[in-house]
Amino acid sequence: MTSFVLLSGCRFRGLGRIVCSGLLGACLLGLFCWPVSAEGVALEPVELVLQQSEATSPLAAEDVTLMETRKEEQHGRVAPQYPQIPEPMYFDLVRPLGARKGEAEINTLFNNFPHSGRRAAHWAPEVEYAFLDGYSIEFELPFENQYLQEYKTALQGTFGTAFDNRMVHGWQVIGNYLLEEDAASMDALYLLGYRFNERWSVFTMNGLRQTQFNRRGKLMGIANATVFRDITPNVVVGVETNTEIARGARLLFLVIPQVHIQMGERYNLQIGMGLGKYSPGDFRPSVAFRLIREF
Repeated sequence: MTSFVLLSGCRFRGLGRIVCSGLLGACLLGLFCWPVSAEGVALEPVELVLQQSEATSPLAAEDVTLMETRKEEQHGRVAPQYPQIPEPMYFDLVRPLGARKGEAEINTLFNNFPHSGRRAAHWAPEVEYAFLDGYSIEFELPFENQYLQEYKTALQGTFGTAFDNRMVHGWQVIGNYLLEEDAASMDALYLLGYRFNERWSVFTMNGLRQTQFNRRGKLMGIANATVFRDITPNVVVGVETNTEIARGARLLFLVIPQVHIQMGERYNLQIGMGLGKYSPGDFRPSVAFRLIREF
């Protein structure tokens, strides 16, 4: 009922109302009702042959493993090795770099950060999908209180790895249509992650933002850097910083410590609390959390 009330108060326009309502409804429905596949799925022919071979052939275990690897290579099923690095909570990725084709997730970020210099509740449901190995797309609907603020689409790609697969890098392009300003904006980012060891890792996102494609638009520099520490296999803590700056224009700065909690195979909860500044103005406390459902 709460979702219906929120949607009924949104300032949707024409076809946008239908598209946005359907997307948000799909997010909420999928988050709570999407069925999880049972473990007893039918074996693919290759796996079935391998099981029969293990039962009847005198081959040693390492020979069977080698045979399985070769069969997977013949079918193009062996994935490159990418370092496992968490995503920043506030400025997240479109699936992790190196995502496999068919991976998907829905998530929603809730926060009270004063994006436009005024205090408000912000929330943004989004859908992410890897349409090719290493390439993903995202659709997002950012709200301020009950009002839809913009339409957002992002594309992300993976360049590859380096330093014995400890480093991974890629790119991200974000396009926004701002409803209140009736204008478009765009971000272009270079992404880089590095895992130092089994406990410590870092992820950075740096690039440019064109705030509007008109006379009022400004070119801004944007930077995100987050340091992570794995506490347990299911708990990660980190400190994320976000900066936006333009000559003679606004300065945004946010630092937000956070904790990521993996809840089962498909759910992840991220919670953070920190300080944010939207110039002109003072530093103010900011609280945020993101709920994620993977498929």
